Amino acid sequence: MFLLTAVPASAAEILKLPGEIRGTFAGSTVRDEYNPIASSHWSGTVVYKRASKYSIMYNLAAGTALEWNATLAAPCSGAAHGTLGLNQLTGELLIDGQRWTAVVAVNLAHMPLSGTCPAADGTPVAFATDAVSQIFVNDLDQGHPEYFHTSDPLHFKGIGMSSTAYGEGTLNMQWNLTAASNLKAVPHARGALRGGTALLDGSRSTPASQIRSYKWRFHELPGACPAGASPHSAAHKDGRTVRIVVLCSVRAELTVTDAHGNSDTQSTTVQVRARKGRDWVTPFSHREKKGDPRTPHGTPQAIGDAFSSGDAGLNVSDCGTEAPGSLIVCPLLDGHRSWLDHGYALKQVNDPNGPFDNYFYVVNPSLSVKRAALISPNYLPGSTFYEYNKARTDANVLGFLNAVKAHEGLGGSRPGTGHSQIMKMLVAQPADNPRLVIESDFGPSRAVAAAAADKHLHEVDARIDVASADPLPDIFVGPIWAYDSYSQAWKRFPAIRVPGNAP
Repeated sequence: MFLLTAVPASAAEILKLPGEIRGTFAGSTVRDEYNPIASSHWSGTVVYKRASKYSIMYNLAAGTALEWNATLAAPCSGAAHGTLGLNQLTGELLIDGQRWTAVVAVNLAHMPLSGTCPAADGTPVAFATDAVSQIFVNDLDQGHPEYFHTSDPLHFKGIGMSSTAYGEGTLNMQWNLTAASNLKAVPHARGALRGGTALLDGSRSTPASQIRSYKWRFHELPGACPAGASPHSAAHKDGRTVRIVVLCSVRAELTVTDAHGNSDTQSTTVQVRARKGRDWVTPFSHREKKGDPRTPHGTPQAIGDAFSSGDAGLNVSDCGTEAPGSLIVCPLLDGHRSWLDHGYALKQVNDPNGPFDNYFYVVNPSLSVKRAALISPNYLPGSTFYEYNKARTDANVLGFLNAVKAHEGLGGSRPGTGHSQIMKMLVAQPADNPRLVIESDFGPSRAVAAAAADKHLHEVDARIDVASADPLPDIFVGPIWAYDSYSQAWKRFPAIRVPGNAP
């Protein structure tokens, strides 16, 4: 056994006692010539459970397992080895005030040590004894010079050496017992807008009086961050409450630790919300533009029995000249390789030890979609075609011209009948809103963040261009006159279509 002198415990102290105490226990003996057991040693785990809620007594419990070895001294021979578990051992622990008394012993008749010793005539005689004396510990006096130990009621650690009873050798003991930790980490997180500061709070962790440190670590949530933009793996912050700049939702892991190294770890999710408002809504505009050098000059004419419209109108960008890869989103690249600094900006995070320290993210978008309808002057009022048809009662030149403008612009009464109409509808949707699709883009460097944003803008630009391309549905069917230069006569076509799909 090993024990300390008891001091009476108060009722309040009894109520605070832990439900379980566990640790390691090791020892060895070296016997002298008076005992046939040359040596033995044991080590392993011991577990004590509190007898009841209001008791200061603990009983040896499941989980206890000591490895035991012993050998016989010459001229005897023999050995034993085995695991001493709860069925082979007895033990108890008493916590009385600031003192511990602990006992571990082997039940009789368990783990027998067997072998032989020579008789007087030299013939071998069977030797058998139990192992009870091999785990039999002396009293430990706090002031005894041979012993070193702590007297912390929640963590008892020590080492001792003494002569065994009856001068049968030397006993060495080591023990390290700790009350089962009742630490509980309770992390709470208040999320933030992207690029904002989130508050992490561990103040509800218990028991606060035992906690010596609060450490926060950060881990990626599957699918929450862009590829290649995970939070720093080594990032950590210390403190009961801390603040971090967040660019995507992360898992915040709080570890609380007491003075003995006991700890508990729990996690919570730091939710990041997308930035909203006017800054992230892409403006859209459409107008009919005159005098643009890209204006078509198609001329309506009759060629035999067919009507040829030529290029009656075009839908073009109203913010510059298009080029492959830059057709819709303004400003057009116009020789630039990126929209960075002339369509959006990047801001760098300054958050030492934070999960996104030094990362870059998108701010201040100035992107838009501006479209213009260019109508051939050969269709407009004042042209020969327009004025001739205007004078005819069996023609609908105004309906025809309005349909041409609607086709190049905001469409007729049905959705999807005008180029700009389709673009406006797409830009209003989150997946094709140029400003919004780059709101979540960030990266560990300026180049990586810009590449992510530009990739999304190129994809949106291409989607809008393809979705708004011809053919579009007809929005006009009516009579029109056209001049046949070969016969030098006007011909009437009773069912001209705009934009002119086959019936």
